[in-house]
Amino acid sequence: MRVSSLNVSLRAGAAALLVVALSAAAQDARAHQNQVTVVGRMASAVDSSDVYGVLVAIPALRLKARTDSAGLFRLAGVRTGTYDITFRRIGFHRLARTIEVEASAGLFDLGTFLIPPSAAQLEDLVVSATADRYSRLEAAGFYERSEAGFGAFVDIDDIERWGRVDLTHIVRRLPGFRVERNRNYGKPLPPTTTAFGIVVEHSRGMDTRRYLISSRRTGLDRCPCQFVLNGIRMGSTQDFDLDRVNPETIVGVEAYASSWEVPREFNWAGSNCGVILIWTR
Repeated sequence: MRVSSLNVSLRAGAAALLVVALSAAAQDARAHQNQVTVVGRMASAVDSSDVYGVLVAIPALRLKARTDSAGLFRLAGVRTGTYDITFRRIGFHRLARTIEVEASAGLFDLGTFLIPPSAAQLEDLVVSATADRYSRLEAAGFYERSEAGFGAFVDIDDIERWGRVDLTHIVRRLPGFRVERNRNYGKPLPPTTTAFGIVVEHSRGMDTRRYLISSRRTGLDRCPCQFVLNGIRMGSTQDFDLDRVNPETIVGVEAYASSWEVPREFNWAGSNCGVILIWTR
């Protein structure tokens, strides 16, 4: 029985593809086997007490986490290897160490790191207030969402590093959003209309919005994003005045320029132009 050269070539090609697929699957399995969750504890170098709110980061892997009330931290998805790890907290010296992560049963314990307070340590009352600001973001799920890899995040460390900034300056730093001066500022607000153009409310007072925010990631010239303040929906930039938020109270901002990025709990009607979440203390 004769077998055509075409059939032989097809079978050889299919076999080669199968070998490549099996090899890729094996490499992927080995990569997952070499990933562990790194855990550890931060304590004061003065009295070994737990240090809350320390920002722990492995820059090479773009991983970060904050220590909880017991000073514990965990970084998931760390591949075996050697990395620089950094520790940062207001009122303490910045700490940097080199760690060697080895394959284990899924959990790699780094033990306890002692972080020394800075010479100009803040008063206890101020440090306590800072911890409260971190716990605000922790309780709101801010850091958990930031680890998911969607959206842009600004926390209290970023804000304090930039200096005195208002909400408009923060939004300008977020990718995917456009900040424009409101040409109607100081003039009467336009009447509220339905989707069919029916006027619902004629007189709405003066327009106090100095800036308008819209998403860049749509086919529309202007696509007004939605704002959420401390978990409460405030409406779009057509309704929400950024100046209502005292910049000194802002501890975190997270922004999702596309509707597919928005977390389920904030994906309401109208979020197709993006959502900006603002957290205050």
